[in-house]
Amino acid sequence: LSESDNNFESFLSRQRELSRVSSKVSLYDMLTDQDEAKYADVEDFDDIFEEEEKNFAPVALPPRRTSQPAPAEPDIFPPIPPRRSKPQSPQPDDQLPPTPTKTPIINSSSDGTWLPEWYNCGNISRQDAETELQNHGFTEGLFLVRDKGVGGINFCLSIVYCNSSRQTIFSVVHVLMDRPSINHTLKIDNQSYGECYTPEEMVEKIRSLKDRFQFRLVKPLRAP
Repeated sequence: LSESDNNFESFLSRQRELSRVSSKVSLYDMLTDQDEAKYADVEDFDDIFEEEEKNFAPVALPPRRTSQPAPAEPDIFPPIPPRRSKPQSPQPDDQLPPTPTKTPIINSSSDGTWLPEWYNCGNISRQDAETELQNHGFTEGLFLVRDKGVGGINFCLSIVYCNSSRQTIFSVVHVLMDRPSINHTLKIDNQSYGECYTPEEMVEKIRSLKDRFQFRLVKPLRAP
């Protein structure tokens, strides 16, 4: 080899030695105070560095995280309801539900009195009362009750009656039921017929008298 080659080889050898010493010094810096006291009388650190390299524990890495499974997505579509079975026709042995019965309409009270709506016509005139009686048959004893004035104090009883011995000519008589105030009983021609404070009570009283009253009450205007 030439001199230049020898110089280069020497340079490389020196660099290797420096690198080796540098690594040993770095490892020496890592020794604790206890280790320095332990090896204070040792001159050659080569064996010590080899022993420390063997005892040097690598840093434990944390365990690698594993990917968690994605949560299951809820169902988008609602569950399908069970299919309804076709209704079967009833068999002869099957018991049919009872048929509801209609409640009969009661046209009169239990004691046989006439209902007020059959004859009360409210505040109508004398002429309208006669027209109503003619439109509902105009037979003897047909009657209605109408208001006389305002305030529900006085009333008038319009009755169809026969004014001929032949009983072929019918007319309407208007019987006044009056009183001084609503706290008094009704009277006819200033004659009292008992505790009659309403036209309904007066109608039932006259009805009970039958032929003892001048005019008979046979049928209310709108009786069924």
